Amino acid sequence: MTVPPAGGPPTTGPLAVAAHGVTKRFGPFTALDGVDLELAAGEVHGLIGSNGAGKSTLIKVLCGAYGPDAGRLEVEGRTVSCATPAQAERAGITVVHQETQLFPELTVADNIVVAAPHRRWGLLRDRGADRAETDALLGTLGVGLDPSRRADTLDLAEKKLLQVARALRARPKLLILDEPTAALEPRQSQRITELVRRLAGEGLAVLFVSHDLDEVRALCDRITALRDGRVVARLARQEATPHGLVELVAGRTLANAPDREAQAAGDVLVEAKLPDAPELELRHGEVVTMTGILGSGAGRFARTLAGARRPPRHAPARVAVAGREVRPHNRVAAVAAAIGFVPEERKRDGVQPLLSIERNIALGDVKAFTRLGVLDRRKMRAEALRLIADLDVRPADPAFPAGLLSGGNQQKVLIARWLAAGSRVLVVEEPTHGIDIGAKEHVLRQLRAFADERGCVVVVALESEEFRSITDRYLAFRRGRLVAELTADVTHAELMTACLGEHPEGPAT
Repeated sequence: MTVPPAGGPPTTGPLAVAAHGVTKRFGPFTALDGVDLELAAGEVHGLIGSNGAGKSTLIKVLCGAYGPDAGRLEVEGRTVSCATPAQAERAGITVVHQETQLFPELTVADNIVVAAPHRRWGLLRDRGADRAETDALLGTLGVGLDPSRRADTLDLAEKKLLQVARALRARPKLLILDEPTAALEPRQSQRITELVRRLAGEGLAVLFVSHDLDEVRALCDRITALRDGRVVARLARQEATPHGLVELVAGRTLANAPDREAQAAGDVLVEAKLPDAPELELRHGEVVTMTGILGSGAGRFARTLAGARRPPRHAPARVAVAGREVRPHNRVAAVAAAIGFVPEERKRDGVQPLLSIERNIALGDVKAFTRLGVLDRRKMRAEALRLIADLDVRPADPAFPAGLLSGGNQQKVLIARWLAAGSRVLVVEEPTHGIDIGAKEHVLRQLRAFADERGCVVVVALESEEFRSITDRYLAFRRGRLVAELTADVTHAELMTACLGEHPEGPAT
C-alpha cells in the first residue's frame, strides 16, 4: 500500500501536535522507524496496529517516557523537548494509560490534585481549594463524581473518567487515550466516548488508541495504522471499512475462527465447591466460559478456583484436580496441582518486567528447566522460541525484556508460561483484552488446543461472543452467584438474559 504524505487526509483544524521522523531503537530492535503523525485541534485521531506494531512506543515518546533516537516533536508549530513526562505535560501533552494509575486509598479530589495540591502560605494544604477546583473541573466535564469518594470504590468507567479529569487539569493541547474502553460494558464505554466527542468539540486534539476497530471507525475523524514500527496507512473516516481496517492491523486476510468437530467431553478433571455456586465439574477437553456483567462475580469465582483469592471464612472452598485436593488461596499449591492462571492485570500481577521473555516463560515451572540445580539455558531458549512462534510474540527475541513488550504481547507471554509449565487446567481472565484482531486468532487456537490436548480451560470474559467458536459450556453469573449453566449453542440473547435477569434491557444493578 502506498502511504500518503505525513498527515494523510487534510486536517479539520489548526495543527496541535506533530511528530516528524520519530525513530526509537532498543538494541538491535527498531520499534519505531521514521514515524510521522499530525494531530489537529478538535479532532479525534485513531491509532491502530497489531501488538508490537509500535503504538505503545509512540505513546511513550509523545508523553516523554522514552526519548526518540531521531525525529522531533512540535506543539502548535514550535519544536519541543519531551525528555521527561513533566516536560511533555508542560509542552501540552498528557496521557491516560491503559492500566489504571490511581491511588486507591485517596479521594477523587486527592487523585486529581496529587501532583500539585493547593497550599496556604506555601506550607499548609488547602483542601477547600482542592475540592473547589475538583468540583469545577468535574462539572465542566459533566462527570458526576463525589470529590470526597475514595478511588477504590469507583467502577472501571469512573476510574477512567477520573484519570481523564486528572490529565485535563494540565490544560493540554493533546490528550492521549490508550485503550480507554477496554474491559468496559457497552454503557460504560458510551460514557467515555461521549466525553471524548465533547472534548474534541471544545478544540482539544485526542489521540485514541484502541483495538476495537468498530469503535475507531465510529469515533475517529482520521486514522493512522502502524505495522512493524512504520506508518502503513492514513485514512479519513469515510475511507475506513471494517474489512480494510482488519487487514491493515493483521497485515493479511484473516482465516475464519477455529473450526472443530463437536466432541464429547472426557472424564472429570476438576471438582470444585466454591461459595455461592453448586458443585462444579470440569472435564478433559472442555473450554468453559464464565461471563456476566461487570461485578457479577465470575472473576471472583475463577480466582478462587485458581488459588489466587481467599474464599470467605464462612464459606470455605474445595478444589480437587484429578482427585487431588488443592489447598485454597495458595498459588504455590495450585501450580503444583497443574493449575495455570493468567490475570487480567498482566503488568501488575503477571509479567516480571525486568526479566527477559524466555525467563518469564520459564517462571511457571523453573524445575523443568534445571538440571542438577543448574538452569538449562539451551532447553529454556528452545522452549521459548517454540512458544514465541506459536503465539506470534513480537519481537520474536527470547532475550527481549518483557517490560518493554506491548500489553497484548505480555498477555501472550503469560499464556506461554503455563503452556511451558505443563499445566492441565488454565484459568484465563479476559485473554483477548488489549490484543489485536490478528493475535486473537492465535490465542483462540492456543486455548482450544490446550483443552483438546492437555486438560481444560476456564475463560473469564465480559464480552463472551468472541469465544463462541471455542466454548463448550457457558456459566452465567449475576450478583455474585452462579445462576445458569448453558450449552454452547445458546443464543447471545439467552446468555444476556441469564446474566442480566428477567429484564436484560434494564439498568444493571
